[in-house]
Amino acid sequence: MAVIKRQDIIKYAVISLMFVLTSLAKIDNRMLPLSLSVYAALTYCGLNIAIISPLYIFSCLFNGLTLTSLIYAITPVVICVLSKLIHKRIKKDFYILEILIYVFLSLLPIFFITKTVDERIFLTISIVLLLIFTYTSMSIFFALFIRKNITNLSIDEKVALFILIMCLSLGLTKIRILSFEICLVVFGFIIEYCIFKNSVAISLCLLLSISLGYGMHFYNVSSVAGILTTYLVAYSFKKLNKYISVVAILLIDFIMGSFFKCYINYSYLHIIAIGVGALLFVVLPNKLTQKWPSLNVEREKSCINEIIRRDKKEIIKKLNIAESVIYQLAGNYTSMGNQNLPREELIKRMANEVSLEVCQACRNRDYCFKTLNMSPEIALRNAIDVALISSKVTVNELPLSMSSKCVCLGKMLDKITNITSVYLKSKKQGEQHLIENQFLAMQMAGVGSVLGSISEEMKVYPKASKDLEEKLIATLGYSNIICKEAVFFSSQNKVSSMLIVREKDKNNKIIEEVLSKVLNVSMIKIDEEVKKEEALAYLYFESKPIYELVYNNIVSAKNGSLYCGDSQTVIKIKENKVLIVLCDGMGTGKNAQQTSTKTLELVQDFYRAGIDSSKALILINRALACLNRENFTAVDMCVVDLNFGSVDFIKLGAVPSFIKKEEGIKIVESGALPLGIIDNAKPNVTREVISTSDILVMVSDGILDTLKVEGIKEILHRIDSKNPKTISEEIFGQAKIRGLQDDASIIVFRIYKKV
Repeated sequence: MAVIKRQDIIKYAVISLMFVLTSLAKIDNRMLPLSLSVYAALTYCGLNIAIISPLYIFSCLFNGLTLTSLIYAITPVVICVLSKLIHKRIKKDFYILEILIYVFLSLLPIFFITKTVDERIFLTISIVLLLIFTYTSMSIFFALFIRKNITNLSIDEKVALFILIMCLSLGLTKIRILSFEICLVVFGFIIEYCIFKNSVAISLCLLLSISLGYGMHFYNVSSVAGILTTYLVAYSFKKLNKYISVVAILLIDFIMGSFFKCYINYSYLHIIAIGVGALLFVVLPNKLTQKWPSLNVEREKSCINEIIRRDKKEIIKKLNIAESVIYQLAGNYTSMGNQNLPREELIKRMANEVSLEVCQACRNRDYCFKTLNMSPEIALRNAIDVALISSKVTVNELPLSMSSKCVCLGKMLDKITNITSVYLKSKKQGEQHLIENQFLAMQMAGVGSVLGSISEEMKVYPKASKDLEEKLIATLGYSNIICKEAVFFSSQNKVSSMLIVREKDKNNKIIEEVLSKVLNVSMIKIDEEVKKEEALAYLYFESKPIYELVYNNIVSAKNGSLYCGDSQTVIKIKENKVLIVLCDGMGTGKNAQQTSTKTLELVQDFYRAGIDSSKALILINRALACLNRENFTAVDMCVVDLNFGSVDFIKLGAVPSFIKKEEGIKIVESGALPLGIIDNAKPNVTREVISTSDILVMVSDGILDTLKVEGIKEILHRIDSKNPKTISEEIFGQAKIRGLQDDASIIVFRIYKKV
């Protein structure tokens, strides 16, 4: 047995009242009541037709049983029920135009039973008004019952709400108990509600709506001025006392009615009704009024944001602890592996380890690389040398250019102290399982790097900006786009935002334009999530990178073979970073293809996991070395930063790459053995800052062996085009002309500024 919820009882009680009021909402007795529009709109919004149909029929017969009222009550119900069954059978939702057609068809029988021209004229006017009111009712009921949000409305929904309240006010004006106007009690209550619970702008719109409905009944527009003036004067007493505001309402109502004649047939009953309504609001307990939804919209959002902040702080704290433990374990394994190394090599490795674990995760890394006169590894060697002798290190052992600018100075000194103390303690234990320990150390360092990057990303908090949010919501509202909520995030390199909009608005390009204008940053949608049950879409935006990348690639197997030992990919690993990888399996044929393809997959997986270039390639190299196979792979990678316009060249056994600049051609050398040959090979990493006029060329050994360095340089000097496709095809074409006899790969790319 289904349980009847209290919310449903309240909902259908309110709907019953709306049916009754709209059935009374007629300016002329010859006009048809507006209750049909409410019934059609509720059917469109998917409310239980078995419940709302009897309520609608009752409201139609509320004023008496006639042939017209009977047809008006029964025909729409029959048409709506049948159409509902048909739509359910064909699994098709109602559309607005279809509902309007059903409303029009349900009124045709009444048109045929009218006889006089005068009656048909009024019927035609009624049909037009009913269709208009049906459309506005569908608009506001959609926000109320489907979106379940009445606080953020579009322009057309606000107009629809205004019309609905006006019609309900008109219907309420018809209800009298003896000579006592019930509507005036409601008006007095609403005036007090507006004084203490709403802004002036919203209050004026609400009171204008109900006063127009009241004025329509009496054909008296001056009543609008009377109600609005009463509110504005009483509002000035808001800060004194609630009861004084009631007295002010009674006094102004008396003046507007007795002296300015704003109300027709004004009497003491009018002022009593207004006073009863105002007093009723004043005597309500504060605990009751404080629970009203309009009071807690901002507070609820603030609480949610605080909960998010608190939870993120706890997660960041745990991630940092886990990162520290992982790095400590990695340091133990690294020290155990380094204990019998020559002192210079040991210091070099320790310096590199500290640089990898501290500098790579530092937010000022790019700045330091540009301003430091030496690499961090070289700068740290003296400090590590001192620590190995005295078991401690101070800031004095670091170069002044580093100690005066480094934001991670404490972390760096702690790391140096930790790594050297662990080494000194473990020095006596002997060398055990060198390769395995180092491999485990790198694995742990990789995990620590991932935890560190996650921790940094978690530090990006929502940016609380009520002004920005209100401006965005209002601007979108002018374009009839509902934004239920907006949240902004900002970090060092990007701005992010999440918006909640109606499902039907999710692909509207205006959202992106307005968001970019409000934030003064060019934004782009990166993801969306639709919640069908709420008819809402959650849209995620990020600031566009300054640059975009254009490229062309060519891959060709030796002598038309089915298997090519070269594999390559160009993928976005972040919105502002592009990974370009060229893997050249040693030799040709199926084995070379399998090795290069597997290496390419590993590289992509490590980057998706958040492990940086150096650690990723070292881990992959150790893994391939442990397999003890005779297949090796040269890896040529570029990580392009689309915000800074920089490129990191990471090479292991790869041939040189080329950068064509306006002043000449620069060669980026390799200098490391291919993956899998020795277990402790380290990649060569070179950072270059490029401009939009630069052309970058990556090739495999098949191309280089055929054309040689001078041949590629000659082609790049000769060709004037900036088109990567033209350049790559020219290089490949020249290689074929000169007798290409190996697998061949070319990737040509450049960056350009977005307009």
